[in-house]
Amino acid sequence: MRVENQEKVLQFNGRLLIFVVPKERALRSWVAEYPSSVARQAEDSGPLAVPFVTDAALLADYGSEKNRVWAELDFRPGHHDLTVMLPPSPRKCRVDGANQEFQYDLRWRSASFGISTPAIPYSPRDISEVQYWVERFDPSLGQWEGGPLRPLDETGPAPYGYIKYVKKRAGIPPEDGGRLFVKSFAADWRKVFLSGRLIPELSCRDKEAETLLPIDLNWNGTDTIEISYEAFGSLDSEPDMSDLKGIESVKIGNDPASAREITEWLVQRVPAPMRGREVDFEFSAGGWKSGAINSATPRSELELIPAYAWCRAEFPMEKPQEQWFAPRQLTFEADRDALVYLNGKFVGRYVTEGPQKDFYLPEPYLNFGKRNVLTMLLSYAEEPGHIRTLRVVPYDEFATRRTRLEFEW
Repeated sequence: MRVENQEKVLQFNGRLLIFVVPKERALRSWVAEYPSSVARQAEDSGPLAVPFVTDAALLADYGSEKNRVWAELDFRPGHHDLTVMLPPSPRKCRVDGANQEFQYDLRWRSASFGISTPAIPYSPRDISEVQYWVERFDPSLGQWEGGPLRPLDETGPAPYGYIKYVKKRAGIPPEDGGRLFVKSFAADWRKVFLSGRLIPELSCRDKEAETLLPIDLNWNGTDTIEISYEAFGSLDSEPDMSDLKGIESVKIGNDPASAREITEWLVQRVPAPMRGREVDFEFSAGGWKSGAINSATPRSELELIPAYAWCRAEFPMEKPQEQWFAPRQLTFEADRDALVYLNGKFVGRYVTEGPQKDFYLPEPYLNFGKRNVLTMLLSYAEEPGHIRTLRVVPYDEFATRRTRLEFEW
């Protein structure tokens, strides 16, 4: 039997009642068990099963004493119809301690009434200005290691984020040949910059790539090669998820077989503001500036630069109101990929290709009644204007208020 909008009660053999409700309502209905003696049915030794047919998010708790039963249900904001299958005939009904009128159908042994849950008592917080600090490929900041190229896996725990490779005074003489070859251990994205200029042919997730060197390259030994290797785990589609991570080789020459390998690199596994996997939002090397979001002119991929904009913003968080559960989310949009942290703890990665723009802010990370700090690492940017939206809002879909129901005989 199918029902679309309205419940139906079926009686079988004069004793069994079958309550038929729409699927969405059935998934949010709950059953509590009470001692049969509560409703003066002591002759029945089994427990008394009481269905609460409604659209509650959760049956949080229930209990009984003498001639009274109670249940605490979590409801989302709005109006809710409630039907409770009860023994005849309850004398009183209370909702949050206040007397509640109800209709009791003796034939179907059901009490019906409606309750209203108020709107969420928390408002969205839009953030329009942040502090920011620009990190470049500077070997004096962060944790750097020198030497030949080797897998990142051999230098410690697998890192997460943007790994920087620097070869200053690369010394690319024209007699070496006119092509540059880059090879990675795994098919991860990377961005390759020659003297600050993005090289699109090498900036990809192919394990091996090559390109002609720009004709206007400085040939006097002051050229710099900077590589940002994006270590964000493995894709499910990768044939071998055990691939090592990192840049395997960089060569210059006419072909890969005879090309000369460029050696002795500086590699940064941990940026200056990071403390392991967490970010130090009090980090202050070089000082922080104030800047407005949504103020940068959109740029093409070819205009990416070898820099990272660390942005931070403070926001207060009210202490939770009694009976309310309202998780928070961050709505974040930008025209640069980003990593997002709350009070130093990682909460998500934003990718311009999407589709995710909303990030859950876990309650254990929040400081209720105190200040909270969001930190965003914008990739290949030197200003916070690339952030388009920065908003902390209640997670409406999961916000509920706890309501106490009581029936008395």
